[in-house]
Amino acid sequence: MDRGVVVWRVIGVIVLILLIAGGILSWFGLIPQPFASSYGCADLERLWEANGGSHASAETAAAVALAESGGDPNAYNFNTDSSIDRGLWQINTVHGYFSADFDPDTNAADAVAISHNGKNWSPWTTYKSGAYRKYCGEAGK
Repeated sequence: MDRGVVVWRVIGVIVLILLIAGGILSWFGLIPQPFASSYGCADLERLWEANGGSHASAETAAAVALAESGGDPNAYNFNTDSSIDRGLWQINTVHGYFSADFDPDTNAADAVAISHNGKNWSPWTTYKSGAYRKYCGEAGK
């Protein structure tokens, strides 16, 4: 067999392996999918309410999301305990590997569920530390 043909076959196999690996990583959510570049307070409040969150807790929810992710739905953080925080509300994989999703709607719905519709923000360190207070108007007072 011609040496050039062998080289191209090897390159083809490597490319195929990389494509498969990328697809697997993406399917497991380890590679963020591109969503809107940034969400502000009003966007996050609407997203919270559209996914079952109460109007009364929407401003705090938005402030927590901004403190956690800067409004970036593609945000992620690898933690020292091997868990991963993902999305606007930085949902941690300890809540279920597939629940920690980058999709803004899924991430918001998870935040609604985990926070008991805004009644318990203790899982979010930015709430416990008070870092969320500098975001979104009344939530900071």
